[in-house]
Amino acid sequence: MTFKEIETIKQLEKEKVQKDDATKWYYHGIMPKEGTTEKQFLQQIRQILTEGLKCAHLRGSSTIGGYNGKYYISISEGSSSPSSAYKAFENNLILVLENVDAVPTIFPTSETKRLANTTSILRGSIFEDEYQVFLNIGPNKIVALAYNLYSLVEKGYDLEDELLFLQKLIDILDQLGSDIPIYDLSGNKKINKQMIRYRKMNNE
Repeated sequence: MTFKEIETIKQLEKEKVQKDDATKWYYHGIMPKEGTTEKQFLQQIRQILTEGLKCAHLRGSSTIGGYNGKYYISISEGSSSPSSAYKAFENNLILVLENVDAVPTIFPTSETKRLANTTSILRGSIFEDEYQVFLNIGPNKIVALAYNLYSLVEKGYDLEDELLFLQKLIDILDQLGSDIPIYDLSGNKKINKQMIRYRKMNNE
């Protein structure tokens, strides 16, 4: 990462992420499917922010991959361990969730594998910090978005491309009348949405 990139990110971020010690946050990554256009992905994000998250069964999806199966939604506690579920989606857009009824998982057994696509609360996962939520997570449980800008640029992602995506994300929030924050959890800072808007105006 260049000095200029670091300085740009510093300008676009403000106070540290703050939360009450009693508050329990969970995380869910949103990843575009292979072949999905950016326009389709942004529409998917808009729909999630409006309707919340739904399990495969409620979405009418024929794909039931992963440990969460048909009736559960996979979320992460956000551990920094290499075997964390969070590590699997930290390079993507992340939903920050609060006050959800999270079902803990255990290391997969023959029984959890047999029950994966049922409504049983016996859930298995190889990820040590994976939890699962039955059926759906309402939009009111989404208290913030996270986009690990510092980490992405450090890994070689193009800064301008990432800022353009953030602009489009903020446009969606503005159109929905939502004031939820966007955090850069890799830098433990809040992204300054007003500064992103200002950059957009200057580039038009």
